[in-house]
Amino acid sequence: MQNKHTLDAVKGRVLDFWIELNKQEYNRSTYGRHIEGVLFQYFELTHIDYYYIDGHKLKKFEVSENQCAFESIPINIALTNANQLELDMNELNLIKETHPYIDRSLIIQKNGQLDGVLFFKASKKWHEFAQTAHVQELVQLLFETSNMLRSQIEIQEKNLLKTELLHMTEIFHSTMNVAHIIDTVVKEIQFAFPENKFQVILSNDQDRVLPKNVHIFDYSNEKPATIEAFVSGEITFESIEENGCTAINSPIQGQQGTYGVIRIEAECKNAFSERDEKKIKYLGDTSGKALENAKLYHQSHGLVSDLQLINESSQHLNMNLSKNEMLLYLSNLIKKSFSPREMAVVFFEKEMQIKTGTSAYFFNSEAKVYLDFVVAHFERTSEPLFIANFQEISNKQEDFNSLMAIPIMNRQQVFGFVLVVHPTKYYFSFDSYKLMQSIIRHSSLAISNILLREQLQDLVDCDHLTKLYARGFLDRTVENSVQEDESGIFVLFDIDDFKKVNDQFGHQVGDKTLQLVSNIIREEVGNKGICARWGGEEIAIYLSNIAMVEVLAIVDRICKYIPEKTNPSVTLSAGISCWDQQGNIGYQSIFNRADTALYLAKSNGKNQAKLYIANDELLLKKEFKKPIID
Repeated sequence: MQNKHTLDAVKGRVLDFWIELNKQEYNRSTYGRHIEGVLFQYFELTHIDYYYIDGHKLKKFEVSENQCAFESIPINIALTNANQLELDMNELNLIKETHPYIDRSLIIQKNGQLDGVLFFKASKKWHEFAQTAHVQELVQLLFETSNMLRSQIEIQEKNLLKTELLHMTEIFHSTMNVAHIIDTVVKEIQFAFPENKFQVILSNDQDRVLPKNVHIFDYSNEKPATIEAFVSGEITFESIEENGCTAINSPIQGQQGTYGVIRIEAECKNAFSERDEKKIKYLGDTSGKALENAKLYHQSHGLVSDLQLINESSQHLNMNLSKNEMLLYLSNLIKKSFSPREMAVVFFEKEMQIKTGTSAYFFNSEAKVYLDFVVAHFERTSEPLFIANFQEISNKQEDFNSLMAIPIMNRQQVFGFVLVVHPTKYYFSFDSYKLMQSIIRHSSLAISNILLREQLQDLVDCDHLTKLYARGFLDRTVENSVQEDESGIFVLFDIDDFKKVNDQFGHQVGDKTLQLVSNIIREEVGNKGICARWGGEEIAIYLSNIAMVEVLAIVDRICKYIPEKTNPSVTLSAGISCWDQQGNIGYQSIFNRADTALYLAKSNGKNQAKLYIANDELLLKKEFKKPIID
């Protein structure tokens, strides 16, 4: 009768607890402490631990903050009958290895359905009670209350999880800012797992400064389970033997691929509950979709911007620009679009030529390693270059690691290249590489047009036989000089008795003589002026902003060298005219005056120069054996 009263009292206490528990959040540890108190009060049981069934393990929720959230015991409970109350001794001895004070167990089950196992140190009162049929009622009471609590907790946890996941979803889908999404992932992990170490490992297409606990995925250094999660797109677990920890790896996954892995560590084994796994997986899936949407959003905007940039640059490059103007525009465009530390524009003409828009760095010897490498590459192929770590190629420390080199094509041949470099590894993205290819491809067409235009202009501006400028080019030069310069001197040479050379030695010798005379005149004039074939055997030179005495010395040397260096020997006659801003004469008058002076030199015996002066008096001596000026 006493045992019946004891059982009724226990039922009352459990019912009181249940009524009270309905007013607050359900908590398995609170229930466990209450049951411990009841069993101690009525049965004097001590060292009570309740382990509930979770899969193939017995799992206990720890209350102590210094312990792991869960403690699990792998055990296989085989019930021989529906009324079995205790574990067999083999299984109990397994538990006693870690819980030495216990000596009894009570299987909480009903009709063969397990809920858990109660472990304790028995007392005299318990031994007496356990001999009665009331022990079965106690087991059913504990089973039903625990089962009800389990159901309520599951509902509560599901609702809480739904609320948390909805909150995550709202945050992730409220922004298209990749950096904001990454920051949110970090904050959500810190909030959900404040005591755990974690890492957010992202794929290597990030072009931003990453926050703490976030780094780029590196196949050579990542844990095997992390790599497996990244590759397979499935959650993986690993046991870290050296410190007894457990880690979970959840892929950050979208519809089109995996963008990283969330890795969380716990300080003991089997530390992650089913709810934790769901939360981590949902966090990976939701952040992955948000990252994917943000990336696609930015990629679409980037593509639109890139197309606009390509269109605008194509229009600008195909304007009537000079080669230098076009190269300067191109270099400014590339610097603005890709922010390289240094860049070079190189043409392959007779030899490698570094062109307008090139950084000062590439004129130094330190840049030779890069220029030589790129030149050697384009000697073999016309494929562009995209190198993220140049140090791996050179096998030594270099100034720059990231490199892009895009060929400039002309008539399907590599005519040159544009090279950009930066010291940071992986500085240029693949999208930047593709955009730069598009820009240079369009620029190549503009450069080809300019080169073709220059070639056509050379045909117009240059004399085929002598390689001097043509008369039309000289006309334009003098006309522009009259508008822009302070003064100028025009000299018109004529080879004396050139017809006799052609008649006596043939036109082939005559052509070679004309070429030799042209080369001598061009060498003497140098960069002080321009030389042009005026027509037939006449050659003209024009020099601006220069003293007359210097020009007369040049004419004197030319007329002395010609008879000495030609075979058959020929002489020159020359007519000289000059102008300045005070004279106010047109460029046609300059030609006419030189022609008049040349006519006088011819009629006065040839092999001499005459200077046209304003009062129509002509000065200078006939012979060139002495300096032209006394």
